[in-house]
Amino acid sequence: MNLNNDITIAVKILCNGGLVAFPTETVYGLGADAMNKKATNRIFEIKKRPKNHPLIVHVASVDMAKKIVDDWPQLADKLANKFWPGPMTLVFKKNNLLPECVTGGQNTVAIRIPSNHTALNLLKQFAKNGSGYVAAPSANIYGLLSNTRYWDVKRSIGNYLTTSDFILEGQNCSYGVESTIIDLSSGNLRILRPGGISRNDISDFLNIKIESFDLDDSAPLVPGCSEKHYCPRTPLYVLSFLDQIKKIERFLNEYPKQGRFFYWGFRLIPLKSTQLKQVIAPSDPKEYGRNLYSKLNDLDEENYTSIFFESPPKNFEWEAVNNRLEKASS
Repeated sequence: MNLNNDITIAVKILCNGGLVAFPTETVYGLGADAMNKKATNRIFEIKKRPKNHPLIVHVASVDMAKKIVDDWPQLADKLANKFWPGPMTLVFKKNNLLPECVTGGQNTVAIRIPSNHTALNLLKQFAKNGSGYVAAPSANIYGLLSNTRYWDVKRSIGNYLTTSDFILEGQNCSYGVESTIIDLSSGNLRILRPGGISRNDISDFLNIKIESFDLDDSAPLVPGCSEKHYCPRTPLYVLSFLDQIKKIERFLNEYPKQGRFFYWGFRLIPLKSTQLKQVIAPSDPKEYGRNLYSKLNDLDEENYTSIFFESPPKNFEWEAVNNRLEKASS
C-alpha cells in the first residue's frame, strides 16, 4: 500500500464526483465533495439513508469551517482550539454555500476536523485541488453497524460502489465510536450525541456543569439520533450481570442442541455449556469503545444465534458506549 499515491487517487475521485470511504479516528466515513449535489445524493442512495438526515462536513481547517457558517460564536473558538482536530462535531447556523441535501433541508450544518493522519491528509490535498469540503456519514448501510476496519467497510458497502469510487485503506480507527456532536446553533451548548470526547472532558474544560437532558423538538436532527441504530445482524441483548444469567440459561434450555451463544462481560457467568462462549470485556471505556464495532462485526460473521453483552457502568465516561449499545440491542 502506497498511502500518498492512494490519497492522490482519492482526491482525484472526489474532484470527479466519485465517493471515497476513508478512515477517521472515530469510524470509517463515506465521503463526497460536499459542493457536488449529485455526488452527495449518491451517499444517501448507497446507504439507504433518509434524505432528512444531514451529513457531517469534514474540513482541514477552522478557516474553512467558518466559510460555511452564518454565525460563529466565541465558544466555538474555545472548543475548536481545544478539541480540533479530534472526535468533536460542532453544529452551527449555516449560510447558503452548501447544497440543501448535505444539511437534510435544515438551517444548520455539522462540521468537524478529524485527527486521523490519513483523513487529514486527504482533506488538505482536496482543499488544494477541489472544494476541500467532504460530506461524510459512516461508511455502512443506514442503521447497521459502523465500521472501524478496511475489510469491514469493503464487506459492508463494497458491492454498492463502482470503479469510479474508492476505499482508502488506513489504520484501524483509534476511538471506535462516532464523534461527540455539540449544538452551538441555539445560543446554548447542548450535547446532541455522546461520542469520543466525554461530557466530563467538556465540562472540565469549560468549567461548567452540563446536565443530562431529553432533547426537545428544537434540537437539530443529527446522525445517530434514530431510536434503533448501529445494529448487528445477530440479535444483541445488553443486560445486567444477573439478568444475563437468567436470559442465557433460558436460551440454553430453549435451544438445547442447535443454539450457539456468545457472552461479553466484565466477569464470567457461572454457566457451563459447549454452546456458550465467554470472553472478558475491557474494563476501560476507551478500550471498550475502540473494540465495540470490530467485535460486533466479527461476531456477525461467526453465525451465533444470539449475542449477550453485560451492561457497562452508567456514568459519563461510558455514556457514548451505552448510547450505542442501547440503540444496537434487541
